[in-house]
Amino acid sequence: GDFATDLSGWQLLDAGGTSGWVWDAGRASSSLAAASKFRFMRQTMLEAGVRYLTTIDLIAIDGSSDMYIDTIGNPYSFTTPQSISIPFTADATQYDIRVSSASCSIDNVSVKRLIEVV
Repeated sequence: GDFATDLSGWQLLDAGGTSGWVWDAGRASSSLAAASKFRFMRQTMLEAGVRYLTTIDLIAIDGSSDMYIDTIGNPYSFTTPQSISIPFTADATQYDIRVSSASCSIDNVSVKRLIEVV
């Protein structure tokens, strides 16, 4: 969903104890000033082996690295603002958005189970 009022529903994680993710005027934003190099937003909602479609608006990104969508087989990385849409098969129960050495802003995160028609 969007981040209209806060980041509720997300676990904010990193190895240093400070996630670096904050609510910022209707978006989720991550800052280079965070204590840890890797900053995660996580929801535990997937079922391993099931197909999903994720969409995210990557509104802004700068720094020396990427924004990643993890726990979907091979992580997908992004370095430019764009609307992201990726079908994937979950390999774990958690869904992570990770930033490394970059500042970024995201909105409109969606993860939907895909129904296979035979």
